[in-house]
Amino acid sequence: MKEKLQIMKKSVWSRLCLILAILLIGSQSMAQLIHPGISHKKSDLDRMKAMVEAGEEPWASSFEKFKEQSSASYNYNVNGNLSITTLDNAADSRFLNDGYAAYHNALMWYITGDERHAQKCVEIFNAWVNLTSTGGIALSQGRGPWKMCEGAEIIKHTYDGWSEEDQKKFGDMLVYPGWSGTETPTGSTTFYWGVYQGDPSRHGNQGLFAYRSLMAMGIFLDNEIIYERALRYLKGLPHRADDLPYPSGPPVTEPLTTGNEYYEEFRQVSIGNEIEDYGYNEVIENYIYENGQCQESSRDQTHTVVGVLIMNCISEMAWNQGDDLYGHLDNRQLLGLEFTMRYNLSWEHAYPDQPEPWEPTVESGEYIQRTDRSGRWRSLKINPYVANNLEPENFERGTNTLMPIYEMNLGHYKDRMMLPSEDYKWMQRGFEVMTEEIGVEDGKNAVDYPGWGGLKFRRVSPGDPVSGYDEDGLPMYQMNVVPGSIEAENFDHFALSGEGKVYHDVDDSNTSGEYRTDEGVDIAVCSEGGYQVGSLEDGEWMTYTVQVPATSLYNISISYASASAGGKIKFSFSNEEVTEEITVPNGVGYSTGLDDWQDLAIANDVILRQGVQPMKISISGTSDSFVLNSISIEDGSPHECEGGLAAVDASDRFVDGVNYSYYEGTWDNLPDFERLSPAATDIADEIGLIEGVDGEQYALVFEGHFSIPINGTYTFYTESADGSRLLVDGVEVVNNDGVHDAVEASGEVCLDEGYHQIVVEYFHNAGDQALAVMYAGPTVSKQVLSETYATGACDNEPVETPDNLEEGISYVYYEGQWNSLPDFSTLTPVEAGNLDQISLSPSRVDNYFAMTFDGYINIEEEADYTFYVSSDDGSKLYIDDMEIIDHDGLHGAEDERSGKICLNPGYHHLYIEYFEATGGNSISVMYEGGNVAKQLISEVYTGPAHEKIAQVIAFPEFPKVVVGDDDFDPGATVDSGRPLSYTSSNPSVATIVAGKIHVVSNGITTITASQEGSWEYAPVETSQELNVYSVAGCELPWTMPTVVVKNQTYEFTSEPIDISCVSSVSIYLKLLATSGLTADDFVKVSYQVDGGEVLAMLESTGADSNGEFSSDEITGNNVRVIITASSSTPNGTYQMTDISVKEYTIEEPVLSSDPEASGVGVYPNPASETMTMSINKGVYSTYRIFTIHGQVMKEGKIAPSSSQEIMDISAFPQGVYVLKLYGGQAPLSLKVLKQ
Repeated sequence: MKEKLQIMKKSVWSRLCLILAILLIGSQSMAQLIHPGISHKKSDLDRMKAMVEAGEEPWASSFEKFKEQSSASYNYNVNGNLSITTLDNAADSRFLNDGYAAYHNALMWYITGDERHAQKCVEIFNAWVNLTSTGGIALSQGRGPWKMCEGAEIIKHTYDGWSEEDQKKFGDMLVYPGWSGTETPTGSTTFYWGVYQGDPSRHGNQGLFAYRSLMAMGIFLDNEIIYERALRYLKGLPHRADDLPYPSGPPVTEPLTTGNEYYEEFRQVSIGNEIEDYGYNEVIENYIYENGQCQESSRDQTHTVVGVLIMNCISEMAWNQGDDLYGHLDNRQLLGLEFTMRYNLSWEHAYPDQPEPWEPTVESGEYIQRTDRSGRWRSLKINPYVANNLEPENFERGTNTLMPIYEMNLGHYKDRMMLPSEDYKWMQRGFEVMTEEIGVEDGKNAVDYPGWGGLKFRRVSPGDPVSGYDEDGLPMYQMNVVPGSIEAENFDHFALSGEGKVYHDVDDSNTSGEYRTDEGVDIAVCSEGGYQVGSLEDGEWMTYTVQVPATSLYNISISYASASAGGKIKFSFSNEEVTEEITVPNGVGYSTGLDDWQDLAIANDVILRQGVQPMKISISGTSDSFVLNSISIEDGSPHECEGGLAAVDASDRFVDGVNYSYYEGTWDNLPDFERLSPAATDIADEIGLIEGVDGEQYALVFEGHFSIPINGTYTFYTESADGSRLLVDGVEVVNNDGVHDAVEASGEVCLDEGYHQIVVEYFHNAGDQALAVMYAGPTVSKQVLSETYATGACDNEPVETPDNLEEGISYVYYEGQWNSLPDFSTLTPVEAGNLDQISLSPSRVDNYFAMTFDGYINIEEEADYTFYVSSDDGSKLYIDDMEIIDHDGLHGAEDERSGKICLNPGYHHLYIEYFEATGGNSISVMYEGGNVAKQLISEVYTGPAHEKIAQVIAFPEFPKVVVGDDDFDPGATVDSGRPLSYTSSNPSVATIVAGKIHVVSNGITTITASQEGSWEYAPVETSQELNVYSVAGCELPWTMPTVVVKNQTYEFTSEPIDISCVSSVSIYLKLLATSGLTADDFVKVSYQVDGGEVLAMLESTGADSNGEFSSDEITGNNVRVIITASSSTPNGTYQMTDISVKEYTIEEPVLSSDPEASGVGVYPNPASETMTMSINKGVYSTYRIFTIHGQVMKEGKIAPSSSQEIMDISAFPQGVYVLKLYGGQAPLSLKVLKQ
């Protein structure tokens, strides 16, 4: 554990023996840990609350998004209850979600003070106290307790509504059946016993999940041994003598064949016991190699980012307890972050020093091939894919750069440690990319990341405020709040040496040897009680983090004693000097010695801004001239007023000076300038007479802005000859109108802090001319209003528009899956057209689509215009090809973004990009400026709707294709040159593979070439049949046209049909006989093989010949088909279709234990009485059973809701039959046997 801060209080000696005795005989598990102190100390919570109240960024925006989560609501529905005693998987979503809710409601409680949030936390904690068994690997066991403990730690130490009895039940639940440092329990256990050994058999991130929860539990339980178990393991240290050992080693492994080009894989056979506390992948040195490479970098990038971030979370907890795990092995974690972010960020972002993606290799010396400590993986190369899933869709390099990983780490390495920017360069770049794309850190992947870093971890100073130190030397974190007094010795605490961070002292030791004895600041016992800071030398300084609850006027004073004159002191807040160097006096009326304590006013009515900020005290002048006891900051002069005019936003066009317009004319009073046209306009340095403008009968109007430092009542004055008038934010404040000599008039107005518009009207009739404007107010004595801002010219001229402009806006619609706006230039649109206004109405789906909108907006007057977009999900808005709003990323519609641009009158190009992933979809676009109040953009204009160009596909006839041919290009082309796609109607004959035809078997299929079109081209498709032959020697299947016999006799004998290319064929026939036939009407189909005997295939009379028929299996070199049919009446018709000769095929028997992929099973098969057919519901509608000669033996309908049909075949002769099903994409034939 950390070394306790060395503090020698006067009362310590009386307690020292007692403390030593307790340490010797007491329970070693009962630690003196800092509380609250997991991820957030009390001062951290104070900072969050104060900055949210102050509306400071990024705290305010982060909080607005954070509080919208259902897990941050006091109406959250708790999943746990007292009946739950077992979680088979400790990562049960019920416990995880309740943990998020407990943590988030605890933060809401502290920030808002709404007790309902705290009560919800207590409800959650009490709901889980009966847990006695949690299952799963260390990863699962470690996911839940972390955030649950975060919430419990905050509530336990900031809310008195959680009883000690219930707190104990909750703590006991975490370690059931009880914690021990000497024995492991048997039987049911809970979380502690699932995480205390990490995971020696898996990747490092999994054991790190366990150790993060372990450390959180140790702090909540105030158990130093548990806390140190996690801390020591990550450092690679042996276990404490009063604790259980860590897993031993080394592991015993054997090779596997499941690796790839990125890593080799092994099976862990067992874990050896030769080395106690062996140290597996969770140890910092084993997880992040000396070059920054992560143990999991050859696995994938997601787990790499997660693993290092979990390590950072543990380090933040340790820092809060006074231990520097962040800095272990010369900031090894930062090295890992930089390595990982450089590899991922450079994939999509170029930088001057990294113009191409960085590829660390073994050959370049930037990648290490090493077997990890579990023995299961050996890294070969860095992996851009997901483990063994090396398909393009699993390429994930660069996809983790928007995760909430930056604020906590930059808060430490940049703002707390103040390392050189080169050390955290890639983390800073990642933070900038994230800020540009999504604004503030969000809470995604809550099980992995702490989230909402802009609220939780953004810092204002390196150290943390303290109110003092307890008897064990532990800092008592407490925000310094003004008005109030701050003890000089209680400068900010820093876990390491504070030199250069929270103070600077010219020597490196506390020469007086009191209080904070391990710091360099010289602290001595004060004669008035407490302590004093002395030996103050030129160049020394100290910082104190303070909270200013409201922007106001304050008085700063010190309690001091001086030995001589010449020493000086100066105060700064947020790095801005608020006082000059003030000489600390000595002598009569002041302090006359180092025991003569006096109060000295340093400055009165100093403006301090609301929020948390560092206060820096700088010492200069004569060294050792005075000592400092305390600093007081009290309220200054009253200044606030009610109903102040609200400040306006500053414009990017502000320049020094003031706009003016010059008019010529004769008036006795100020004219109505809106009815006049100026003779000239320009920018003056300040409001007053214009050089070069003299004579009589003229007028001036000045318009500009000025800044007010603080809310209060301000008095404005005009002294003019002749008349003048002064308006602030459109409100008349001074009326000095009329013809008169130089006369001063004044008026008062209440103004809020910020920028305000000022307009001064003046006219001169005759005689002397004069004009001066002055003001006075809080902190401002009466003086000329000289610091004004003119509005520069607007450079954004209107654009040319199409001649035939019409109302509406053009859109292009796309479909696809994105997490951010895609590059639309690379996409193929689904459709395009015009809309009356911006709308998502063309969308064909609720999720996974995108749209662009293109049109014009008509601006009537020059002004700054603010545009607003709220969208679900991402969007961007451009005016005249300039990006005004970037609202990209995944988010809800409640978050509105805005951007400002000056526009001159006329039409301006409006272009909007939008995409939707999942959830709700919406977009709203508004604007305001000039005389336009905030409103939806409804009046938009565009060109006429685009007429799509017709495309023509040329599809040459296929060559002869034989089974076994190589895949071949279908050969179609389209005149637009756009890509074609192909489909095959019969995949059993041919399929489309990578744009080519892949032959499967002989038969006929229809190949369709299609071009789906775009916003520019209309869709088109064309088709042709493909015949696939068994061998090159003959062309099968042979087919003949449909034969219709009505009131006639039909006879047909085919030419010999070559069947030598297949082993056997069958003749197939579909026959439809209508009513009206007589017994004299007949159909006869026969065949002749190799010129031999003519064999009857079908011979039937009347209307009994409906159905499908097939011949016996036919073998030979050729076959003739002979057809004779007669229909003697006009009302009776034979229609013969699908007359063909094709290769003889029949399915093998289908058994219930081996169902076909078609989803059809027949059992028993063979059968003697009945057989059952199992089918997928709704696929087939009818069935028939044929003899192999084509005779229908049985047929029936299949109900859409039926999944089973029982068929009676008891009357069938023994033999082979064909079961044929109809209604699917193609008929299905199966062989069945009657025994």
